[in-house]
Amino acid sequence: MTAAAQGETPDILLDVQGLTKHFGTPNGFGRTPQVVRAVDGVSFTLRRGETLGLVGESGCGKSTTARLLLRLEEPTAGTISFDGQDVLSQSPRQMRQMRRRMQIVFQDPLASLDPRMSVAETLTEVFAIHKIGSGRERRDKVAALLEKVGLRPDYAARFPHEMSGGQRQRVGIARALALSPDLIIADEPVSALDVSIQAQIINLFQDLQAELALSYIFVSHDLSVVEHISDRVAVMYLGQVVELGPTETLYENPLHPYTAALLSAVPNFSRTRRRERLLLKGDLPSPVSPPSGCRFHPRCPRAEAICSAVKPEWRSVQPDHSVACHFPLGAGTASRS
Repeated sequence: MTAAAQGETPDILLDVQGLTKHFGTPNGFGRTPQVVRAVDGVSFTLRRGETLGLVGESGCGKSTTARLLLRLEEPTAGTISFDGQDVLSQSPRQMRQMRRRMQIVFQDPLASLDPRMSVAETLTEVFAIHKIGSGRERRDKVAALLEKVGLRPDYAARFPHEMSGGQRQRVGIARALALSPDLIIADEPVSALDVSIQAQIINLFQDLQAELALSYIFVSHDLSVVEHISDRVAVMYLGQVVELGPTETLYENPLHPYTAALLSAVPNFSRTRRRERLLLKGDLPSPVSPPSGCRFHPRCPRAEAICSAVKPEWRSVQPDHSVACHFPLGAGTASRS
């Protein structure tokens, strides 16, 4: 368990406030252009050495949020501060330097690796772009990276199609580690892998964090995986964070009905906690025209008239545990913040 999970007060490495990304839809065949509110006012902080899990249904904006943090997509609004620096004010040249400290591991290792490049070429390219080391120094660094992620040196000569999914993902992790980053954003890094391989990769992430003092944002729809690796969890619904809190507290006592429904859908989790299965009615609304008030109200079993008319305020219900809900589960008296 990291220092963050042991009750210490580490520094804030990443501070995200009001992060927003709206995409315009094409105007064709007589259709009126519309706005897709993919990410709509997301705020959170990440502490040094901490893992923050980002969870929610497909289409909730998790992966878009991850890409916005690295400016792989440009935000529509909001602020991103990394180690005290304004990420959005950086020039392309400055951003390249900043990305040495902020790296990403993608969901599909086969799609994220160039099939025409060997492992050695893939990893050496990182050093070449940033003008690090000579030829021999780069080869030594490649060998060290492969060893760090649990691959033999001879894997340097292999191509992506010659490796298994888990081995390819280890190469993706090695590429993310090449520049000694402080932050790694892992976007569904184990969802394309077999269950047994998932456990190996998760253990690798944890071992690397302990060894290198890394901070993670771990994006996943698999709540069992997120529970195992995360110190805190942020739950997203339709482009917004609806609940944020320490992993153990959030899993044992979810405050938002949406969080409770997600947790009740996990078979092993439901059996262990003996939690009643909560079935959500209806489909996920369109981000083109999200519901008024609380976006979850059309599917919420606790919804009342106020939920469709008034957007719920972000409130702190327990220490370090906050929610955006008019009627939090088991909250008692909530203090607004």
